[in-house]
This record gives sequence, C-alpha cells and structure tokens, in this order.
Amino acid sequence: MLTVRASYLNAVRLFPLSFKDPALERRFLGYHFEINLTHGRLCHILAIFFFVADGLRDRFLFPDMLPTLMIIRYAYIVPVFIAGLAASYIWPIFYQRYWQPLFASYVLVTGSGALALILAIPAPFGPSMYIGVIYCLVFGYTFIRLRFLWAAASGTLITAAYLMVSIWGGRLSTEVMWLQFPFVVGVNLLGMFVAYHIEFSARREFYFRELLTAEKEKLDAVNDDLERRVAERTQELAAANATLQTNLNALKRSENERAELETHLQQAHKMEAIGTLAGGIAHDFNNILSSVIGYTELALGDVGKNHHLDSHLRKVLVAGNRAKELVKQILTFARQSDEDIKPIQVHKIADEVLKLLRSTIPSNVDIRASIDTDALILGNATQVHQIFLNLCTNAAQAMEPEGGTLTIRLEETVPPSPLRPLTHETDTGRCLCIIVSDTGHGIDERTLPSIFEPYFTTKPTGEGTGMGLALVHGIVQSYGGAIMVDSHVGQGTTFTIHFPIVARHADDTPRDSAVLPTGSEHILFVDDDDAIVGMMEGALVNMGYRVTTCDSSVDALSLFHAIAYDVDLVISDMTMPVMTGDKLAVEMLKIRSDIPIILSTGYSKSLSADHANEIGIRKILNKPVALMDLARTIRDVLDNDQPPSGRPDQG
Repeated sequence: MLTVRASYLNAVRLFPLSFKDPALERRFLGYHFEINLTHGRLCHILAIFFFVADGLRDRFLFPDMLPTLMIIRYAYIVPVFIAGLAASYIWPIFYQRYWQPLFASYVLVTGSGALALILAIPAPFGPSMYIGVIYCLVFGYTFIRLRFLWAAASGTLITAAYLMVSIWGGRLSTEVMWLQFPFVVGVNLLGMFVAYHIEFSARREFYFRELLTAEKEKLDAVNDDLERRVAERTQELAAANATLQTNLNALKRSENERAELETHLQQAHKMEAIGTLAGGIAHDFNNILSSVIGYTELALGDVGKNHHLDSHLRKVLVAGNRAKELVKQILTFARQSDEDIKPIQVHKIADEVLKLLRSTIPSNVDIRASIDTDALILGNATQVHQIFLNLCTNAAQAMEPEGGTLTIRLEETVPPSPLRPLTHETDTGRCLCIIVSDTGHGIDERTLPSIFEPYFTTKPTGEGTGMGLALVHGIVQSYGGAIMVDSHVGQGTTFTIHFPIVARHADDTPRDSAVLPTGSEHILFVDDDDAIVGMMEGALVNMGYRVTTCDSSVDALSLFHAIAYDVDLVISDMTMPVMTGDKLAVEMLKIRSDIPIILSTGYSKSLSADHANEIGIRKILNKPVALMDLARTIRDVLDNDQPPSGRPDQG
C-alpha cells in the first residue's frame, strides 16, 4: 500500500494539481466531468431556485429598491445559470470542454452580485450582505466541484473585490470592515485548503482506479495466454490420446466387459440395499395403515350410510388403500419379484399414471389422453404401472427443455401378428393396444437397435441406469405381448404395445362387501402395537367373536398355557420383540398341535408360504388387512379346519 501511495505522489504535481503524464491528465479530466455531470446540473437548478426565492423576499423587505434588485438577480445572475444549464443539454461537447471556467464564472457572477447588493441596499442591511460573499466562497470551494486552481482564482478575485468595495465603496465603517474582512479572508483560505484536499483525493482515487484497470488488463492478458497454451496442450494431448486409443482397442474391450460386470454387481447391491430399506419402512408403515384402515372401517360400520361423516370416512379409506398399494409397489420393485398374475383393467392404471404425470412433468409438456377401452389383460398392476411410468418419463425427458406433446392412447385392435396368450382358455383373439408418443428429439437409426438392452443409456453419467426400457421389454414379453418403436430424429418417438385381451368372467366384478362373515368362536389376538390391538379387538367383537388380546408374545404364550383348549383360533403378528410370530406359533403348536394359527405381517423376508406350511400355520395375512378380507380368512380357516381332538386327560 505504501508503494502505491508513493507511486501516486510521483505521478502528480502537487502544485498546481495535475498529472505529469498528459494522457493520464486527459483521462482524469474526462472522468472528473462524467462523475460530476449530474451534480453540476443540480447546482444550476438549486442556484436558480435560491436566487428566485431571494428575489421574492426582496419584494417585501426592499420594495423601494425592487427594480434595482430585480436587475441584479433576474437580469444578471439567474440568466447566467439558465444559459449554463441549457448548454449542458444543447452543446454537450462545448459544455464538457469549458465546464470548469464556466463554473468559475458562476462564482464571479454570484460574488459580484452579492457585492452589488452590498452597494445597492442601504444601511444597516447593505453591509450584512457580506453573508452572500461567504456563501459564494463556501459553495465555490466545496459544493460545485471546482478544481483547485479555478476555485482559488475565482474565490481570491471575489475576496479582493470585497476588500475594494469595503475600502473605496464607503459603505462600511472602519470597525465593521475590520470585523468582517478577516472572516471573509479566513473563509477564502480555508476554502482553498478544502478544494485542494478534495481534488487531491479525487485524483488519488482516479489513479488507484487506473492502476486496478491496468492490473486487470495484465491479468486478462495472462489468462488469454494461459487459455491459448491450454488449448494448444489440449490439442497435443487429444492427438496423443487418439494414437493411444488406436493401440489399446482390444484391451479396452476387455476392460469394458469387466466394467459392465462390476456395474451389474453394484446395481445388484444397490437393489439389495433398497430392498432391505423398503422392507423396514414397509413394516412400520403397514402397521400404521392397519390402524388407519381398520378404525376407519369400524367407524363406517358405526355411523351408517346416511350419516354426514360417511363420505369423509370413505375418502380416508380410499386414501389408506392407495397408500397400501404404494407400499406394495415399493416392495415389489425393491425385491424385484413377481406378484400374482390376474385379470386387470389397464384403463384404471392409465388414469392413475395420468394424475401422477400432470403433477410431476414440466408444464410446457402438453398431455393428451384417449382411452377407448376397459378390456382386461392378464398381468400385474404394479408392473403395468411401471410400463406407463417408464415410457412417459422417457418421453417427457426427450422434450426438454422446449416442451411438446405427450400422447397416451388405449384401444382394442386385432394384433398385427399372433400373440402368445398366458392362458389359452381366456384368449379372445383381440389385443389391447397401448400407444405412448412424444414430439421430442427422436432416436437415431444407430441407437434404435440397442434401446432395449440392459444398462444401455444415452443419458449423462448419473442421470440414468439404462434399465427402464429393458424392464418394460421384459414385462411385455412375460405377458405374451409385443412392443414396437417408431422414431424419427427431430420429429419424435412412438412406442406401441400389444397385450392379449382375456374374457371377462363373473368373478372379475367386485364382490359385495356390505355383509361381513361372522362367528361366535373364541379368538386369541397377539400384536405388540396397542393401536392395532384395540382396533382388531373392536372389529372381531363386532363380527360376533369372543376375543382375548395380548400385546406381548411372551405373555401370550403364558396365557395360552392356561386357556389352550378354550381358544378356537390364534391370530398373531409376525414381527414382535423377544419372540417373533413364527416362533410363538411353534411353541403354541407344541402345547396344542391342532390349534389353527393365522400370522399377519407388515413385511418379513424370513416368512415364506413354504416355511409357514412347515410350521403348521394355516394362513398369512399381509398388513394392512381390510375387514372383509380378515372376516373371510377367519371363516375359511375355521370352517375348513378339523375339529379339535379335545382336552388331554387330567391325571
């Protein structure tokens, strides 16, 4: 910092203030004018305003001298400022060149006007007009931004003129003159010091700014040179890399194969981790949903169809069932296992996907849907949902960022070639056609044959797994369907899927859920969740059963020792502290081998149908359980069960 200050002192002449370099001096004068142009115009306006206002005051104080005072103010001083203000707009080049002498002339005109007022106005008011001289000096040295030389010259002339008026004008007494004149001279000297300091600081700020600009230009030049060298080096490296690439093609192919295998292994590990996480979430969430759905169904039974809460409770029940299906989808995807294949209505799944898309894809994508069929196909709702979601998501991404039109159509048609039905008995000879098209960038002919290959993707690293279309293709093939793609670069892509339609049977329609199967047997219910225990107790009592509940598997086993032959059925949760449901079942069957047991679970990897059969468990219920499903399962187990052999002999 000291070096920079010393540099500035070497670059400037301390008296008169100016830069030694003529080019630097010219740039400073231009810079000084630019930053003070608006301020200078404001000075014109304020001067005109104050002199006009003082003229209005003179009409009341000196009415006898009004013509003389009006000439001084309105014919002499004010026109000068008006002319200067007009010149700043009409002749900007002239104004810029001569604005310093012009402003110095303002000081002289204003000061001479103040002296004229001293001479014109009679005592005792005339001598007091020296205040105008003081104002003139203060504003000339500070406010109007005059350079030091011009300010000192004009201020000294006004001070000297005031001395002459004081001595030879005869308007001031000797005492008044000796009182006022030192004050005026002191103000002038102080103003010169202030003007010098202001210009000195302005020049120093400008000089530092010039230094910064010069350093920035040097830095830009260095950066340009560095970029040029980097570009040259990059070209050299690119040429060397091309040569190396040619020599290592065979090695690279083997490395790519190994990398693909590693990627597949990592993907498998990821899916395993996702499955573990999803299982934990599903268990807790299904317990919560069990309470929500169960208590809602109980409340629906209590309020009746005509109650004002009936519609609200049914909406809660619908939302709970949708959450149930969502958890089911997460588990299906995470563990990558197939669920039951059964007749499903694709149009309902399409409606659900459309609702999801309208809230997730960008607003510049227009969604158009045409659903003209409610035909059934053999499939799994979760997997069909994945087909729609993958195709529509890819279509929306293909239209980023310009937007476009996404079209989804469902229609019945005759298949272009025979399809392989999953069951020949239900085949109708017709097919359900799903068409998903977009107006995006399209797929080129070189890429098109590879789009259904696993892990193939054209997206940047980290933005796609390459499994979406491969998954779609696998599902379609497993359903005996066919998928075709038509794409043109710059025009868009259309995917067409054909599924064999199956005949509609009477049992495809929903069963009447108004009447729950009931009974009078004694049921022992075990679950560590108090909310589920309370809900299930109320539901089972409403069905007519006698119910005993336990919130601990250990307590339930102790209780079962005492009432084993008074219990007709045991319903137990799978995941509980200390003793899980399957272990509790084993211990209960040791006590009474013919006791029917139903296990309920939110999610358990360790409990399979085969394992349950080996233990002796009659049924497995997946939480959350609808009351109708629960009631039918209980009756199915009790009605198809062999009667107990009786109590053991008492010795």
